[in-house]
Amino acid sequence: MRECVSVCGERLILVSLGLALVGAVGCGKEAVPKGSEEARWIGRLKATKPQERVAAAEELGRMRCEEAVDALVRALWDIRDDVRVAAAEALGRCGKEKAVDPLIALLEDEEAQPRQAGAEGLGMIGHGQQ
Repeated sequence: MRECVSVCGERLILVSLGLALVGAVGCGKEAVPKGSEEARWIGRLKATKPQERVAAAEELGRMRCEEAVDALVRALWDIRDDVRVAAAEALGRCGKEKAVDPLIALLEDEEAQPRQAGAEGLGMIGHGQQ
């Protein structure tokens, strides 16, 4: 069963077995200096246009921005498949241990592409291929 819920009042997200994991990550602000490039990309993960959220996740993955891990984990439950895929790939590149459980939960996604991206992200973390 899938349902839409609001997390920290930020936006509607699609949840599939991952609600507890999103809650476990927390809703605190990432330790990124205000106005920094990283902060701007993290903020764009909340954009209304899905292509902006995808671009933000992709850029944060390229930057291997460790401070973005919490925001990228929240993006795993976005209503759009392409955003979930980009977030999973970015988390794989960031290689943080706390991304493992949310990526495992993504393996239960109803759509094939997010499931595959979750598996690939886990593989990158497990093999140090960030």
